[in-house]
Amino acid sequence: MRTKLFTVFFLVFSAFSIFASEIWETVEDIVVNDITATKRILASENMAMTVNTTANGENETIIDLAADKITMINHKNKSYQIIKLSDYVKFAEQLEAELRARGQIDPSKVAPKVTFASQGSETVGRWNCEVWAVSVDGKPYSRVWVAPELKDSPFIAFRKKFSTIFPESIAKYRNIESVIESNFFGKGMIVKTVKVAASNRMPSVSSTLVSLKRSDLKAITFKIPEGYQNKSNGAAEGIKQ
Repeated sequence: MRTKLFTVFFLVFSAFSIFASEIWETVEDIVVNDITATKRILASENMAMTVNTTANGENETIIDLAADKITMINHKNKSYQIIKLSDYVKFAEQLEAELRARGQIDPSKVAPKVTFASQGSETVGRWNCEVWAVSVDGKPYSRVWVAPELKDSPFIAFRKKFSTIFPESIAKYRNIESVIESNFFGKGMIVKTVKVAASNRMPSVSSTLVSLKRSDLKAITFKIPEGYQNKSNGAAEGIKQ
């Protein structure tokens, strides 16, 4: 259970695109086997809210760095979880140390070898992009389109800032998408990704940034609907809310 939770945390950790200064907004289309979902992100210097909308419902994830917490709202299940970020980092560090002490973590085996190969250039939307093939442990994993003109955008600086919250002892266990993203911090922003299906039974998955703009909002606000079940106590063992 604790090992599974450790993995889930880094899926959450890698899920956000955060912008610095004012409030910015992105809209991304996620296509899985020809079915499209939408990911909308609102972000300011210390706060980001991601809204995922699918045919099965909607959920929100809010990172508030100033308040030191992550709030996850699942509208389909009518539930929410609140996790204190700093406590979760401590929990992850403790879990990593325990697993290492028991010989259940070998960094040389857990951390995948991710490599990149240039494949020329293409245009995605209004952005001129470099195209890169990504391999993991020698096997094709995905293709990504990187827009160099966005490398100095405020959100890149904030992504770097956000990543410093996590010490190296646990940051090295980030999921593959986080490793890929950080590789291009100095090159630009990833505006499109196409996953390489490992087999015919695996779904076809792609994501494309369709909008990036400064929002007219003055503040990011959200509200947990009345009557939603608080599942925070089950979010992590040993974490105080």
